[in-house]
Parts: sequence; structure tokens; C-alpha cells
Amino acid sequence: MKREDQWDKNYNAIIEFMLEHKRRPSKHRPEDSKMLNWIKYTKKTIVNGKISERRKEKFKVLMDIAERFQRKNQYTYLIPLDEEQDD
Repeated sequence: MKREDQWDKNYNAIIEFMLEHKRRPSKHRPEDSKMLNWIKYTKKTIVNGKISERRKEKFKVLMDIAERFQRKNQYTYLIPLDEEQDD
């Protein structure tokens, strides 16, 4: 499997996970660690300028989806999940 294919596979798995479980990968759950590490590594490559524009744009979409699942506290989300963003 090519690196590009593996990157896309990880990307799709994380989006699928967030939409299915209605939450971001958590550092408090060992089963989420692989996804969380992939997100942190990708952020690092963006900061270092070692990522293609295609991947950068796709990652921005992933972070926009993750923003919907950001918690204000343990009971409520910053953006209600039943509302669509108007951006």
C-alpha cells in the first residue's frame, strides 16, 4: 500500500469514527490512541511545512468536523450536534 493510500485510509477512519461515535478521539481511551497520534503527527507536519496541499486541505475538513464535537463540559457541546453550520 502506498503512503498516500495509507494516509487516506487513516483520514477516512477518523472521520467515520467521529461521525459514528459523536466524539473526537480521546487521550483518556487507549483504543483511540492510534487515531490521536495520527492527528498530532499530521498537525506537526503541517507546522513544519512537510505536507502536500491536498493533504492540508483534507485535514482542514477533518478539523472542521472535529470542531463540531468539541465539548464545553461533560454535558454539552460548543456547537449543538443537531444544528448544521452555515459556513
